[in-house]
Amino acid sequence: KAAYAAEEDAALEFRQLVKEFHKRRMEVILQFYFPKGMDVTEIGNILRFWVLTYHVDGFHLMGEVPAQALAGDPALTDTKLWYYDFDAAKLYDPAQKPEYRNLAEYRDDYLYTMRRFLKGDDNMLSGVLYEMRHIPANMGRIHYLSNYYGFTLMDMVSYDHKHNEANGEGNRDGNDYNCSWNCGEEGTSRRKKVLALRQKQLQNAFCMLLLTQSTPLIFMGDEFGNSQQENNNPYCQDNLISWLDWSLLEKNRALYEFFRYMIHFRKAHACIRKDLEPSYLGFPSMSLHGLTPWKPDLPESSHTACVLFSGYDDTLHKEDLVFLAVNTHWCSAALTLPQLPDGYTWKIAVNTGDKKQQTFTDSEIPAAGSSVLLGERSVIVFVGERN
Repeated sequence: KAAYAAEEDAALEFRQLVKEFHKRRMEVILQFYFPKGMDVTEIGNILRFWVLTYHVDGFHLMGEVPAQALAGDPALTDTKLWYYDFDAAKLYDPAQKPEYRNLAEYRDDYLYTMRRFLKGDDNMLSGVLYEMRHIPANMGRIHYLSNYYGFTLMDMVSYDHKHNEANGEGNRDGNDYNCSWNCGEEGTSRRKKVLALRQKQLQNAFCMLLLTQSTPLIFMGDEFGNSQQENNNPYCQDNLISWLDWSLLEKNRALYEFFRYMIHFRKAHACIRKDLEPSYLGFPSMSLHGLTPWKPDLPESSHTACVLFSGYDDTLHKEDLVFLAVNTHWCSAALTLPQLPDGYTWKIAVNTGDKKQQTFTDSEIPAAGSSVLLGERSVIVFVGERN
């Protein structure tokens, strides 16, 4: 688009932009919407043009897209393709069992399920446990709690309802179904209890996002509490509603550092991101638990979800054990941890329910007993370490 260019040749600038991103090991993914009725060949030609001419790395496809044909296009085998659904039965030849590592499922199921669980809705447990472990066969999945459409994470914990009056459409635009909760007061608040709960809910959300096995998407600005001022459809706002408020980086420095800590934690524990060599301790790569180990809280009224990730990391030559415990109820609960073999101890890496002990450095991480109090609306992350 010429209006975005500094000089007259927008195409040249975009090509240079992609090169500069690649120098910094960053990929460029374009979002394309194709309306119903477009020719399949024309869509393929458009995508191939952007790959061959500008060397973009992939596409988020929307609209009426011939996903199956594009997935099998030899010219796009090294190009990432994100779409809400790929028909696995039509893609795969059982005799060859190909793995489409360039494809990823991209849909809102995770967002709605986890947001409802986070704010304390009933009858969410089975959906949560499914979303925590769901990765389509032979391809990837991208999961997220916020995106460019809808509420930011900060607005998710600050508003019960959208407020899009500034868009000039009588607040009729935008999604009415945001699965948000204002934590006790609509909008900006000075009440310490409300602000503390919002901070904890953001930390809880990010723990769940980073401790889900598929590929997490983080919407820019969520890491320091950016708000769109209750607008969940700010496409037409070129003002304070849609701009990033960088001053929040210092104001919400503690939240930002928590996000950094959790990203580091995910990188440090490969068992969260992928299947490792089987654990020599006998644990499955991923198992579901309740307040009692090896017994998921099956009643749909339950607000507690616990997941154990395990495996042997042959690059570090050590067992990798991570236990996630989430309680979205307004009452605390007694949690019993899975028993570890002699010589191993559970240690607490994150506790959002303890203001003094939310995160820890490797040198100060405290040991946990066999039973732990899982606070109301809190997440505790444990790691199993050899003594």
